[in-house]
Amino acid sequence: MAEITAYKCPNCGADIPFDPHAENLKCSYCDTEFPVNTLKEYGSAIEEKSDTYVWQSHSGEKMDLSVDEYICPSCGGAVAMTEEKAAGVCPYCGSAIILNAKVEEELKPDIIIPFAIDKDEAYAALKKELSGKFLLPADFKNHRFFDKIQGLYVPYWLFDCTADCEASFRMTRTRMWSDGQYRYTKISHYLALRRGQMAFDKVPVDASLKLDEELLESIEPFDYTKAKAFDMAYLAQNNADIRQEEADACEPKANKRIHESMIAALQSTIIGYDGTSLQNSHIAFNDGKMAYAFLPVYLLSRTYKNKVYTFAINGQSGKVAGDLPYDYPKLFLYGALVFIVSFLLIGALAYFFLV
Repeated sequence: MAEITAYKCPNCGADIPFDPHAENLKCSYCDTEFPVNTLKEYGSAIEEKSDTYVWQSHSGEKMDLSVDEYICPSCGGAVAMTEEKAAGVCPYCGSAIILNAKVEEELKPDIIIPFAIDKDEAYAALKKELSGKFLLPADFKNHRFFDKIQGLYVPYWLFDCTADCEASFRMTRTRMWSDGQYRYTKISHYLALRRGQMAFDKVPVDASLKLDEELLESIEPFDYTKAKAFDMAYLAQNNADIRQEEADACEPKANKRIHESMIAALQSTIIGYDGTSLQNSHIAFNDGKMAYAFLPVYLLSRTYKNKVYTFAINGQSGKVAGDLPYDYPKLFLYGALVFIVSFLLIGALAYFFLV
């Protein structure tokens, strides 16, 4: 009795029982036929392997500190600071408060990117970003309602590695024609194998649990050529958070970003097809290293109709990111306008071809 193996139809995804003695395989759902050897190659272009992620450990260790109240050296005021804070600003006199013990003993960064724009420039960047939003409620743009902007050095783990990747992609090319009585559609299926190597330098992963990761990713990239060796002086007049996640906890996020970037780079080499999708892949890392860094971010929020909208601004480039509300009357008007214009355009084209 012949051994039966299940294969997936590339056209519709249904199972196709594999009979080694058959000359062709035919899908019982879409009636597409495939040569045996072609389908076997299409189903297993890359040997199934486990991805390999190897990172060197970072020497820094996190210590537990429970003190959360400090005395301002300038005015003597008591300043409450949460445990994740490494630096802050006195609310009474505005003096910088830097917790040397936390920074030096617990989590001294390897590098820091200093703020390149001040708060006024950050506000200007936000104002410019909001000015072109037609569907934004007019009263939302009033900057008097924005909470006080804060400069924050956000803790990041930066990952370096060389990645070797091989991936197989399924592609389709569709051809349609008519003989006057029937319309025909032919879908051709292809398989491409790609291999490549890429070097990744300083892939950032936020090590602070309280900040929104997607928001921070939206203000990337940072220019790491401007990074400096860490010095306490950079923390003056800006807050700084200590890391809440160690490097090993951030590794899966770095792995995902590197893997997705590698697959996108390989897929970009496939052109001339109507559709392309990943079939399977294998990736291995070499020379994986990591560093601990402080990166500059401005944060501010706006409470509007009982909802808080938070914005992040890259403290180096001024790039702005954040969610925005809609002015629903404007949105309805805009949708109606698009519908009317589309209706008139379709009517004009129909008249042109029928006359």
